[in-house]
Amino acid sequence: MVSGCINGPVYVINNEISSIENAINGGNSYYNESVDLMNNNNYSNALSKAKLATVEYDNALKSLLEIKSNYSETIEEVQVDYIDLLYSEVSLKSDANNNLITAIDYYNNGDDELGNEYASKANDLMSQAVDLKNSRDNLVNNNPDYFNLI
Repeated sequence: MVSGCINGPVYVINNEISSIENAINGGNSYYNESVDLMNNNNYSNALSKAKLATVEYDNALKSLLEIKSNYSETIEEVQVDYIDLLYSEVSLKSDANNNLITAIDYYNNGDDELGNEYASKANDLMSQAVDLKNSRDNLVNNNPDYFNLI
């Protein structure tokens, strides 16, 4: 028989992580749609999708900050590392999205050179975010006992 505190920190974090993952996935979807629209010169709709991605990434970052400030002292260090990696990953995605918005604005105004510069930066940042996602996945795979909980 297993017993525990149903509303303890890990239970709350589990629920929050699920919500955060949904926000990240939503942000990723909007970001990718925005890139496709931008590549098809549909700048107005690309900008709309990128702004929706901003909302999703901002929601994820806000929730992660709340977890970090409220629960970092009550969970295992490896779980704190997971939260930190996730926060860094979403920060990079948010920065990539901001660069994408800037690129869209430049393209829309006919400045392809600066548009390309910001689009390239967005791509680089998103690539770094994927690297952090891989690091986060490795952390989970290397510490399965801790991540049945998160």
